Amino acid sequence: MTLARRLLGLLGCLTIAGCAATSFDPSSMEVVKDVDAIEPMALEQICIEVNTEVKSELTDGLFRTIGELGIRTQSRQGAFGDECRFWLRYQATWGGFPEHLKTARIDVLDNQKVIGDIRYDATQGASRPDRYGTAISKLAPLLEALFVRVKRGGG
Repeated sequence: MTLARRLLGLLGCLTIAGCAATSFDPSSMEVVKDVDAIEPMALEQICIEVNTEVKSELTDGLFRTIGELGIRTQSRQGAFGDECRFWLRYQATWGGFPEHLKTARIDVLDNQKVIGDIRYDATQGASRPDRYGTAISKLAPLLEALFVRVKRGGG
């Protein structure tokens, strides 16, 4: 093989590698976890609006995790009139193989005003192993951050 052919081959490899390196976008690998924490206030009970379009293990996990944070929970559908000043609504989607939580949105409301929220988005970054696991394991630290400034459980 002549020197010219070797140099041409090396130049071709470097060009391909250079193109691949410049198209890499590290932000495309992010799992977005945004929390807008609730301002300091007393919050002893929260009603959770059950979303029947979401997997039941997430719904069960929300009730359990919020209860473990020292806040009483109740189904908004089973509550009476003024029992639900504070309430939580949520949405989530799953996808991929193996299946994992792709997106979640959680809003906490005081009557009809949003006072705190969570946004989780794992639609990018297919190579990130931290996208996998149970949905509630992904959301529990975000729920802790959401309620971090809240005075809980009548204490």
